[in-house]
Amino acid sequence: MRYNPTRAEQSKKGLDSQEAEAAFFTNSKDIFLFGLLDGDHYGTCASMPFLYVAIARRLGYPVNLAATQEHFYVRFEVTNGEHLNVEATAVSRFKTPPDEYYRDMVTAPDRDAEIAGGGWLRPLSNKEIVGHSLLSRLACLRSTGRSDEELKTWDIAAKYLPDTPRWRESIKERKREAANNRDTARWTALWKEIERAPIPRGAGFVYFRDQKIRLHLLMMGGADLAVVQKAVDDFNAELGKYLKPMIEKDGSAALSLPDNSQPKYASHFRFADSGKEIIVPEDLMPPTAQGGVPPPLREAIFGQKLESEDAILNFLWDQYEATNLHRQRTEHARINALVENGPQPILIARESVPQEYWNGLPQQLEQRLQGENDPQQIVADIGAFHSEQEVQKRDQERMASLRAASLTAQTAGSSPSMSDYLERQRLMQEKMEAETYDMLHPKIPPSQSRIRFVPASAIQGKPFLIAPGIPSFPIAPLSQQIPQPQVLEKGNP
Repeated sequence: MRYNPTRAEQSKKGLDSQEAEAAFFTNSKDIFLFGLLDGDHYGTCASMPFLYVAIARRLGYPVNLAATQEHFYVRFEVTNGEHLNVEATAVSRFKTPPDEYYRDMVTAPDRDAEIAGGGWLRPLSNKEIVGHSLLSRLACLRSTGRSDEELKTWDIAAKYLPDTPRWRESIKERKREAANNRDTARWTALWKEIERAPIPRGAGFVYFRDQKIRLHLLMMGGADLAVVQKAVDDFNAELGKYLKPMIEKDGSAALSLPDNSQPKYASHFRFADSGKEIIVPEDLMPPTAQGGVPPPLREAIFGQKLESEDAILNFLWDQYEATNLHRQRTEHARINALVENGPQPILIARESVPQEYWNGLPQQLEQRLQGENDPQQIVADIGAFHSEQEVQKRDQERMASLRAASLTAQTAGSSPSMSDYLERQRLMQEKMEAETYDMLHPKIPPSQSRIRFVPASAIQGKPFLIAPGIPSFPIAPLSQQIPQPQVLEKGNP
């Protein structure tokens, strides 16, 4: 029977950190008697002194268990009030250290107060021995991440430990740590559950992808775990209904593995004359051709008989670069016109935009519209911005309702004064959020904006009107931008 060599090395380095404590208590065989009596007969100070005391008491000797910080030892009580300390972990010789040896193990700034409050360096009662055994059990639970069991065991251990301010404060702090560890583990598990939720491609892909993002945002917003758990359960139930028809058909599995022999997203070109079918992966195409090659370009590909993947890709990228060049020239011409003539107001019928913008555009929207002179595009951009803001407002309202639900759960059973205080805190937070939004999104007065909203009657019933001085530079239709077929000389790629 001997001290576990691995635990001895860990003990020498100290158990001051959570990682060191977790490594020391990871195997309960080194902590309790069942490991000492079986196998390699390895133990620690948490088991070896217990065995000595049990045997000595059975033999009728006046022996007690004593403790100092992070260590147990044996005391032999003499009738005249004196005692003999016995170091149970010393197996090579009989070691009887003085009290000062164990006193030096107490590392608190006020050593005397710590010894008195912790009940160190004195015989432990049978009740206290049960409490300290439960402390060893708690260390094992903590090292293995079993926080729920740890919280329950702390309530039991508190009944058997000394009722001193030192122990009451220590138990309170340890329970708080256990609760935090439990909540952190649950939070991490919920985050990974959302992250790993499978969403197959299909009609509901974008919807469920956005739901996953909203759930992560809800968690990052500090929502109560009970609220998050319910939101995740609702998401899983909804996703399950969406997936069920894909994996079940008449009660039998209907899953099939995808065919990976062809690109998942590609454009197919079948040439009638030669019978060739060219498959071009969309990942290799320019952005304007991903999701489907525009019909004018498809017609040009067939008309020029570009019957190879390289020829098709070269053609598409040439068109993409030519279009970008045309847009750059148009933008330069627009800028030159503004330099010569100065910015002129664009009059837009206010009936064509949301009413909240009639008296001024938000600064963020005004910046987005900088350089845009196409009235139709301006109206479209304003509509898109308004839709984005509506989505954000709905998300904020949903977050507010979830916070309110969390607050209701927290204040259940609280005193009326506490409930009133928390409600005032919630209202103040909503007011601050509204003021922050207004500060970050100030409106530009109409007099400072080049975009003016006027009644439709003021511009002869038209939806918009560009004031004189701003020339229009329309982009040529795509079919007119396609260059004529060229004769390639032999040897050219």
